[in-house]
Amino acid sequence: PRLLHAGAALRSLAAQRRGACPLRGGGAGGRCRRDGARHMTSAKQAILVINAGSSSIKFQLFDGEHSLLRGQVDGLGTEPHLSVRDDAGGVLADSALPADDAACHETALGAIVAFLARAVPDIAVCAVGHRVVHGGPDHADPVLIDETLQQALARLEPLAPLHQPHN
Repeated sequence: PRLLHAGAALRSLAAQRRGACPLRGGGAGGRCRRDGARHMTSAKQAILVINAGSSSIKFQLFDGEHSLLRGQVDGLGTEPHLSVRDDAGGVLADSALPADDAACHETALGAIVAFLARAVPDIAVCAVGHRVVHGGPDHADPVLIDETLQQALARLEPLAPLHQPHN
């Protein structure tokens, strides 16, 4: 999946409901790949929105405008814990994680992806939205993330040193 700012991902939900790919801005038919090829899967598409903090990652999975589940991995680097609830508030996960599975943001994200693969195997993540703590004066609107944007955001790390590096 490609990364989008969270606002862009959420605004693309209407297009997804029409059967259009939220990343291509195009017509129906599930055309999410850059080459325009149709998806060869019957999996339902969803958007994953994440918010990386200084010692946690919060996430929510959307099917159209409907939230399927939300959760977080907290205690990164100390005592990592995964908690996930469905849209009705039912507990899907509430357990400690092995320290190696969430020693840092990268491995915690891997634990989230592994959980999603087990918990909702019929869901394909088509896009990922991500909240960035500080975009500076030039990055206040939703955008697709590329190398240039990543470099610009890295220069803003002194403005939020506990959060921005993980974004």
